[in-house]
Amino acid sequence: MNNTYRLLLLLFLLAPILAISQRGIPILEMTACDSIVNAFKIDYGIPSISMAMAKDEKVIYDRSFGTWDTSMTDTTNPEMMYRIASVSKPITKIAIMKLVQEGKFSLSDKVFGSNGLLAVHPESHRFQYTYPLIDSITVQHLLDHKGGWNRDSACFPRPVTPPYPYWFVGCDPIIAPLHVTQTLGTSNPVQKTDMIAFLLQKGLEHAPGTQYAYSNIGYLTLGEVITAQTGVSYEKYCIDSIFKPNGIYDIHMGRDFIENRIDREVHYIGTGNTNLSIDGSGQYVPWEYGGMSVNAFGAHGGWIASPKALLKILVLADGSSNVPDILSPNYPLIPHNGNYAHTGAISGTSTILYRANNGYSWSILTNTRVYGTRSDTFWTDLSQVGWGCLSSITTVPTHDLLDEPKVNASQLSATAISGDSITLSWQNGDGDRRIVIGKFDGPIKSYPLDGISYTSRIRFRTGDNLGDSTYVLYDGTANNTVIKRLNQSGKYYFQVIEYNESVNTGNNKLYLQGGVEELKVNACHATVSSSLTKCQSYRWNRTGITYTTSGTYSDTMETVSGCDTIYQLNLTIDPTCNSTMSGLVSRFISDSSANLYWDIVPGALLYKVVLRKNTSAPWDQVIFRQGNRGIAKISGLTPNTKYFWTIKVKHSNGVWSDFNPLESFKTLSNPCLKPTNLASSGVSDQTARITWTDYSHSIYFKLRYRPVGNTTWSSMWILPGREKKWLTGLVPNTQYEWQMKSVCSYFDRTGTQWSAKQFFTSAIPGARLKSSTPNEQIEFRVYPNPSSGLFLLEIEESSEQIQLQVIDLLGKVILNSTLTGIRTELDLSNHPNGLYFIRLQTAKGIKSLRIVKQSN
Repeated sequence: MNNTYRLLLLLFLLAPILAISQRGIPILEMTACDSIVNAFKIDYGIPSISMAMAKDEKVIYDRSFGTWDTSMTDTTNPEMMYRIASVSKPITKIAIMKLVQEGKFSLSDKVFGSNGLLAVHPESHRFQYTYPLIDSITVQHLLDHKGGWNRDSACFPRPVTPPYPYWFVGCDPIIAPLHVTQTLGTSNPVQKTDMIAFLLQKGLEHAPGTQYAYSNIGYLTLGEVITAQTGVSYEKYCIDSIFKPNGIYDIHMGRDFIENRIDREVHYIGTGNTNLSIDGSGQYVPWEYGGMSVNAFGAHGGWIASPKALLKILVLADGSSNVPDILSPNYPLIPHNGNYAHTGAISGTSTILYRANNGYSWSILTNTRVYGTRSDTFWTDLSQVGWGCLSSITTVPTHDLLDEPKVNASQLSATAISGDSITLSWQNGDGDRRIVIGKFDGPIKSYPLDGISYTSRIRFRTGDNLGDSTYVLYDGTANNTVIKRLNQSGKYYFQVIEYNESVNTGNNKLYLQGGVEELKVNACHATVSSSLTKCQSYRWNRTGITYTTSGTYSDTMETVSGCDTIYQLNLTIDPTCNSTMSGLVSRFISDSSANLYWDIVPGALLYKVVLRKNTSAPWDQVIFRQGNRGIAKISGLTPNTKYFWTIKVKHSNGVWSDFNPLESFKTLSNPCLKPTNLASSGVSDQTARITWTDYSHSIYFKLRYRPVGNTTWSSMWILPGREKKWLTGLVPNTQYEWQMKSVCSYFDRTGTQWSAKQFFTSAIPGARLKSSTPNEQIEFRVYPNPSSGLFLLEIEESSEQIQLQVIDLLGKVILNSTLTGIRTELDLSNHPNGLYFIRLQTAKGIKSLRIVKQSN
């Protein structure tokens, strides 16, 4: 039997029973639609279902049915939001078309490669691949599901898909997030760029543009294109550029776990099947709550929304003229005069968005998904619910439930606190009127429902209760009101919500639920005032805010019970003096002393330098210096100790600046001494051997040399333990001078003073002098070792080409490069903890060293 007829058959039998579990503005002309939706709900055992329908871009129907929570006790409201799964894709297409229309890029632009749109992505390094045809994927290919991926192909290992103890069908990474992170070596939970990188490494099944194959990752990639080309996240772009300017607030990015759900979001009812948690904990959790990563769905399936919010978005891009479109006819979402449909489904969710060519459109959202033998009939029947409602309409309602405010009240504040009364003030939004609601001892979770008028009373607890002890306090057109009888010691929470009510709304109140500010106040306060004069700016530690203009600022210290304390700062900013100083640096650090330097401030009278051993200890030393001196010499320090210091300046007008942010240095374990026993030998016409005796506490030495009379030195860094160095490429028959110094600290590379100058003279060409040919392997040092991920490699200067490799315990080369300097950073942050080997290779041989990556 066709489902439409089956639903119509049930509607009279079920209507008396089902009416108690439905909410929303009753529409007399569409009573039959209530019964059709209810019958479908009962037939498939759906806990919660909501539907909105529009005609000629006016919403004429917005109703909900059933219970939304896992205990199945709380009735669903039309204002509640559901995961919409793949119905997110039309939103992504609208965003892409809007950017194309604005000239940000074109549909024919390539997505990947060095000249692709993702080349400027903040994580562009993630998009690596070897399959050459990926370079030819365009924006249009991804929009049309012709990027070349095929999620029905088999790419997961069998019989198990590690770390899962079972295997997955197909090749859509969204179903196996732990396998994606394990394959890529990234952390859990999986990220959107992980999903893309996983498929890029797999390559393509088809040449781009040749075959249609539905692709979640194609649309996920489009979301990253938006990020790359706008400089903000995909979510932020959609919210700031599409939703908020058009008064759309009931739409957010979904979250993975039930405890993190958005206010007014339904619970999702699964089949009872579980999967390993996306957080890598090894726990089995419901698929709908942690078995899949909704956070990583993003542009292909990550939004949650109310049915009416989806219709608000649809009318912006449906090609009709009653509501101005944000897309021109050249960049349509929907073909002219065509039907358009998109469905969405994940565990706990089934959705449909439909636009018919006769001017009707509808969205239907549920909090479950039907599997098994009835799955096919479910989707057929779901698509027929809208058509059944449409067919049952004999008289089209004339109201428009989209005619609600677009901007809520803002700048809500409390003033004139006196006794048990306060005055609330706000900046009005664009609604016809507004209500004020309030609650004691907890954030507001209840909200007004469209179509319902509430009795308001400024005396707390005497107006209508919205639920959960949230009371209606005011209803009117003003921008302030007095609230009385706040006679309990504790926190009160307030909101102002705009609404419209007119003939066009069917004389129904339509409340704007989104973009609502909440104010928390205590009915009792104590005030502590202070006054300060500062240079140019002042960072008040109470608020963490840096103020650059004079004024009165306040901060409230909350208490669990009793009165809050309001700290009031009367701040005067003197713009004629400097607030911060530059050039702070620590140099010539030994085991017991250090020199502190800073740039002189013009016109300064005095500097105050303070020093201590850690950020919470008392100041060890306080030193004052005259305004024309930019150095403080500190002595009597403790060896092998980290010190923090900072400085402030007293200006010519007598005003002290704030202290600068803390600087730090570490004293040496032992005194740093110069190398000794410097000598030269084996001198030929072009080479000479330099020798010395190491100072045992140095981390390296610096050697410099030059022909006598030259002004430019040639220099090199030498690791300890060598005590000799060959100089090559000398000019024959030339006198050279050279010096060495020791460096004993990673914090200060200045080192000791230079040694006394040493001299040698290169031989005349052809002279019969005994010489040696340098033939030594390269020496190198790695620190810190162990490290949490970042290692610094230093080598002794070499004229040869040096090949660097980092190898894991399985013998896999994870880094392979040619060194171009004597210092190189090795970043293993994205690799697992464990043992690795560094290998350096030159024509003269191979040297290796073991390093350890471990957590801090």
